[in-house]
Amino acid sequence: MRRLALLSVLTAALSGAAASGALAGPAESSTVITRNSSQTLSPITNPCTGQVGTVELSFTDIYHLTDLGGEILFLTDVNTGLLTYTPDGATSPTASGHFAATYTLESTPPAQQYSLTNPFTVVAQAADGSKVVYHTLFHITRTPAGDVTTSFSDLTVECVSVGG
Repeated sequence: MRRLALLSVLTAALSGAAASGALAGPAESSTVITRNSSQTLSPITNPCTGQVGTVELSFTDIYHLTDLGGEILFLTDVNTGLLTYTPDGATSPTASGHFAATYTLESTPPAQQYSLTNPFTVVAQAADGSKVVYHTLFHITRTPAGDVTTSFSDLTVECVSVGG
């Protein structure tokens, strides 16, 4: 959800910058690091048990933007942290673990040409020893003519039960 909002804002910014020529200055770079962030996500379905619950995230966000001028920019947003999954019912145990997400965008002139990559990984272990490994990968490449030449999305979910 946050990734889609970020992509929408960034796409609008790129379009506006291209129209106004705002990116045509000297190279600029900025980094914003936000520590001790938290977010609650609900409802979230455990992909292994099908049970609905709430995820509490505690993370660090590192956002870096390099504007080389002439509509050439590189953006990276990295989130890493800890999570706790609490099911709504008492039929499965609470799970905790870590997650990492990276959003990388490279845009070259004209502004509609870009390459975007977004991997996301979660590893969480429940109190009973069972484990969930969740990994997604999204990538898209668009040419100056606006044609998408590469686009794929992959999802891998691994559910490891107690004892196997």
